[in-house]
Amino acid sequence: MDKKIFMMVIMMITLGCSGERYADKAMACLKPEADKPQRISDMLKSFRLIRLETTEQSLIGNHIGKIKKHHDKYYISTDRKELLIFDKNGSLVSKISKIGNGPGEYVQLCDYDVFENDHIAILNANELIIYDKEGVYMKNIPLPFMPFNMKIINDDSILLYTSGEEYMIYEIDASGKVIKGEYKNRPSAQLGRNIAFVTYGDSKVMTQSGRSKDCTFYDFTTQEFDSAELVCDDILTATEEESYMKTYGGNYLENLSHVKCIDGISGCNTHLLFGCGSMQDGFNVQVLDIKGKRIEHVISSNDINDITFTSPFFMGYASLAESKDCFITYAFPKDIQMGLEEHKAFSEHPNYQEIEKLFSSNTEELQDENPCLVEFTFK
Repeated sequence: MDKKIFMMVIMMITLGCSGERYADKAMACLKPEADKPQRISDMLKSFRLIRLETTEQSLIGNHIGKIKKHHDKYYISTDRKELLIFDKNGSLVSKISKIGNGPGEYVQLCDYDVFENDHIAILNANELIIYDKEGVYMKNIPLPFMPFNMKIINDDSILLYTSGEEYMIYEIDASGKVIKGEYKNRPSAQLGRNIAFVTYGDSKVMTQSGRSKDCTFYDFTTQEFDSAELVCDDILTATEEESYMKTYGGNYLENLSHVKCIDGISGCNTHLLFGCGSMQDGFNVQVLDIKGKRIEHVISSNDINDITFTSPFFMGYASLAESKDCFITYAFPKDIQMGLEEHKAFSEHPNYQEIEKLFSSNTEELQDENPCLVEFTFK
């Protein structure tokens, strides 16, 4: 399998077995019907493209760390250690770019999240730095350890994902004091990801142990943790992964290409997206209906992406985005333009014509343009 496609797909979550039902704390899965190509637009209830403006101040570059949609604004962290904020039409509203060691400055933007009142928290080593909605520095919250992911639960509670401590997950209060720890530390769980806490329905977030099927849930309503196994027996367990890592190191999949694994989760209040398979047998993307606990759609490399006309696995980048009511992925305009050129057989397709109007420039003119966000929901 092409390495680039693998990295895109493996950033989502795997299920790859028969359609039998499992216990309450597990989820059924399906084998894809890869020989029956589908149009991705037929799976969606809605979608729209948001073309981000490209100026010297708004330039994102080739790498996005994380996208968060909050109150119709898009917060995007970059490898330039900046946090850019765009409105619903793709215009730059403001940005935070405060590299340094002084008050309100950070050495590294490890992660970020947004409070309900639009105040912003940036995770910098062993502290949280709080800014108002305009990006003006407000205060620092010292932390007793060095986490690498965060999730704001409410004004008085924040989840932190860490390593090298007794637990992997800690809940802290607004002053940085630990409320409780959960999920015993293990080497396999330390595999970093851009988003550790993924939306699961209306009242939960979930995190995952490495690439295994073992997951931990946090319920906003009860303020309690719970554990669950995703899918069936042939998917990697946390115990197996720990054993593989001791033998082969973090790149164990290169030596064990037959192993089916889970790596990353992308969710909203209605569905989960996940990539399923192994290096040896290839991958597919499955769409889980959270309420019904059943797979509604399976996306394979044979399907037709009539949304951006790029790879069918363009949804893979949804694992870098967080939103309660939709999924968000992105594609670069130059790739969309190339996709239009390669799929001229679809020139009468309404989506093709709309995208052609949006990206009427030639590929060279689009070379340095910011990525285009794609916001979508499933039926």
